[in-house]
Amino acid sequence: MKKRIFALLIIAALAAFSFVGCSDETGETDAANETDADLEYAPDYIIINGQYISTAEVQLELDGLQITNADFEQLRYMISLQSLIIFPSTPEHGSIRNISALSGLENLNELELIRLQLYDSDIESLKHIVNLTHLDLSGNQISDISVLSELTNLASLLLNSNQISDVNALSELTNLERLYFLNNQISNVEALAGLSNLRELSLVGNQISDVSALAGLSNLEILWLQGNPLSDERIADLRAALPNTHVIADDSLS
Repeated sequence: MKKRIFALLIIAALAAFSFVGCSDETGETDAANETDADLEYAPDYIIINGQYISTAEVQLELDGLQITNADFEQLRYMISLQSLIIFPSTPEHGSIRNISALSGLENLNELELIRLQLYDSDIESLKHIVNLTHLDLSGNQISDISVLSELTNLASLLLNSNQISDVNALSELTNLERLYFLNNQISNVEALAGLSNLRELSLVGNQISDVSALAGLSNLEILWLQGNPLSDERIADLRAALPNTHVIADDSLS
């Protein structure tokens, strides 16, 4: 009798272990299925800051509103969205810590997340939005832009008023035509030398003393360099190398 009870206990323990193991292995699949199910039964409308917004919209502009993380989470239902602009009235009205809700918006090609107090870890989800052609992350707290190296379709990128010092991640984004780095901490621009399609480049308010790497950007139409420690000689050399570019700098010829 004791042997039979002992055997039953072993069988029960093995069954319990097997159940736990299966639960761990299927956890991610179950979570994915739940997400798919949520999207299958997505609401016709979401409510952000008291506004009713159709989930069928292809363009959404949220200017001057107080945006919360809960508001942002609802955006995952807007799978037809092609353009999204969020620009709160003050930084205090836009503290977002997670933008992963945008990861599944495959049709999104224009995105502006301005003055939302985003940090490096908050923008990791951007690497999944590979169809983006325009991205504006101005007015945040970003210092590491390595995640942007995945966004090879970008033609327009604005990163004004952040804390960026290293631009090496952009060296392969050869579709870029507009690039704005106003008020950052950049000192080296060699990584931009291969961006031959650039037409507009703003490097105002950085720490750049050598711009010789930009001399080959013959398609540049306008280049802003004010607020950098550049000598008149450096600026003159660049103007000579780019005779068709309007170079605006802190010198007597500007």
